[in-house]
Amino acid sequence: MVVLKKATRAEHDFLVWIDIQNEGCSSTYKDTWSSENFENHKKMIMQFIEDPNKLAYVLVDKETKENVGGIYARFRNRIKEELPRWSIFLNIDQSHFPGDGRFCESFQLWVHPDYRRKGLATKLKLKLEEESLKRGIRTLYTHTEATNTHVIELNLKLGYFEVRKGPIWDDIPRVSLIKHL
Repeated sequence: MVVLKKATRAEHDFLVWIDIQNEGCSSTYKDTWSSENFENHKKMIMQFIEDPNKLAYVLVDKETKENVGGIYARFRNRIKEELPRWSIFLNIDQSHFPGDGRFCESFQLWVHPDYRRKGLATKLKLKLEEESLKRGIRTLYTHTEATNTHVIELNLKLGYFEVRKGPIWDDIPRVSLIKHL
């Protein structure tokens, strides 16, 4: 049996590990990081545990006590944030976002290969929906590489729809998806 729980400092190393796996990603830029880049990245991941505008959840196998999945999210506001000129959110039709600009951005969904196809990724995504609604947020955004068909299919099954396809920060085509609750 697997339980879903909010990540704590105890899961920090696991969250860093799933992020640097680059599973389902073509990018290898993390392979060239200096120790300073890596330390800064670890601090950034800690923010998903400590910052009230961000969150992270993990899946834990109750029997083995091993972490077997995770997801990160952050709550954003397109209106109040000063978005950099390269931001993907400037390249998506604004009509897809609510008038108040608030949305939940999810990323880094990962489930251990031995636990896949058991509804656990869905469980993680639905938890973000629950947390979003608690905060009065009714729009969710995510993106993945265009070749990551399993994740695209999962999001479509959950009611997301495609709003953009193409490169974001590098030459790799990505699919951006939105869901309204």
